[in-house]
Amino acid sequence: MGAETSAGDKFLWSTTGNTPQQWLVTIASRNGGWWHYQGGAVQFLAELCDGTLESWALPPLDPEVTPC
Repeated sequence: MGAETSAGDKFLWSTTGNTPQQWLVTIASRNGGWWHYQGGAVQFLAELCDGTLESWALPPLDPEVTPC
């Protein structure tokens, strides 16, 4: 299970462990960099959106909310 940005960055779950609480978020950037995030998926998304995530190879995120 995973997600992908429109630019090709991928966000995945490494399903190693007995329960989903043990799974790591794995980030694969379009530039070839990848790493495991030690917190949960919701915490990862919150830090990505509020700018506190150490983004390594990801480009900066501008979390602008636009109406549908």
